[in-house]
Amino acid sequence: MESTALPTGEHGAARRDSLPADAMPTDDLLTFASLNRRLSSMPDYDTPSPKSRRWSSIGLLTVALAYLAALVVPRLAIGGVIQAALLLAVLFIEVVGLAMSMWFTRGEFRSVLRPLEDFSKQLDHDFPHHFELRNWLIAQPEDRLEKYASMAAFRRERYTQKLPMLAGAIPTLGVIPVMVAVYFQGRQLIEGHHLSWADWLFGFALLLFYVLTWTSSLTKSRLEAMDMHLQGALDEVVKKRQAFGNAEEPPCSAA
Repeated sequence: MESTALPTGEHGAARRDSLPADAMPTDDLLTFASLNRRLSSMPDYDTPSPKSRRWSSIGLLTVALAYLAALVVPRLAIGGVIQAALLLAVLFIEVVGLAMSMWFTRGEFRSVLRPLEDFSKQLDHDFPHHFELRNWLIAQPEDRLEKYASMAAFRRERYTQKLPMLAGAIPTLGVIPVMVAVYFQGRQLIEGHHLSWADWLFGFALLLFYVLTWTSSLTKSRLEAMDMHLQGALDEVVKKRQAFGNAEEPPCSAA
């Protein structure tokens, strides 16, 4: 009995359309959780070491704690000179925490010096990881891949419509709002002005709003990556299926 080979993806990934989804290994089955896990495990070209990321996180935590301390110190029943000294110390700690966070992630800013060379090296670095993920998606059952691609496209469009209503272009400013907040806070303290509770609450609410919009932007970016990978894999599967079907069609006999 003659066996027919399964069509394969462009980069050698075998198709498994004949297998039901429950027959596939759980680790290989396509879900949004497994796709997100594989995207997260792809190493970035300029990713700092775990030690650097830990120190960067400590720096951000120091900034947050110093900000809260600056809110509490003016309310303490202590002398004016001691209070001013504590506020300056808190401001210094806040600046040190911000500088530490930026220092341990400085590798991410090196591309500013040689952007084209750095970008080309990043593409070479990402190439094998990109097609490893693409081959995994191509190997999924076509009906399952089509459903997930449709869901990702729908949610991406919804996110694109909803996010500007909440944040506008704030997330694209990066760390600038934090630096501006630290500058004005330091300027007020140096000039001897004590901020009211309303000022502190408004500043904290602004910082919280920025963190929320930044998180939403990261979620949107990940959703866009999922959608692009799913759509690309689906297009390749459909193209290969059509080519495989055309190759099996018998040639028409001449009249």
